[in-house]
Amino acid sequence: MKKLLQLTITIITAILIIGCASKLPFKEQLPLKDSALVYVYVKQVVLSEDGSAIAKFKLMVDDKLIDIILDENEYTPIDLKPQKVDISATKDALITKKVTLDLSSGNVYYLRVTPIEGSDFNFETINTLVAQEEIKKTLLHGSSIEDNNDVVIKVKKVEEVVKKSKIQQIKEANELKLDGVLTQKEFEKLKSDILDVN
Repeated sequence: MKKLLQLTITIITAILIIGCASKLPFKEQLPLKDSALVYVYVKQVVLSEDGSAIAKFKLMVDDKLIDIILDENEYTPIDLKPQKVDISATKDALITKKVTLDLSSGNVYYLRVTPIEGSDFNFETINTLVAQEEIKKTLLHGSSIEDNNDVVIKVKKVEEVVKKSKIQQIKEANELKLDGVLTQKEFEKLKSDILDVN
């Protein structure tokens, strides 16, 4: 129950911190059971005249396209089986760069995309200490919160889930996932915590 309460507090804190922001700030997470966690993030370097990011990067794992296109200043967590994998980033369908990782269960890895002036970019494994400082400045890919009223409703919904039976908690957590309050990874973590409570 303590883990579940801690996860709920983390989710509520993240929701409250962002207020009216359009994307969620970085939130550290643990790898799923029997998997490795790979964070891929894009360092913001190039801005258009209106101040928005202009580079977009498609991600692939072992030459299979995953449904993620990162903008500058965004990150995404990817849980993968512990094995040797190739992760690729492609800019504008022109330039592709690849990093090979030998993943171990329970470990966390950081890959950084750094746009270079023009059409080139660097894609590399980054030291954990450096990456943890840089990734704090990025926003979660695909996340959004509409306004403060929605935030209050969502916080109440997350709090209500904690007080129900295990099956009811999982059903309601799934509804929160479907409503976009929780990511798939947050849902899996919450579900795991619910089932682990004695």
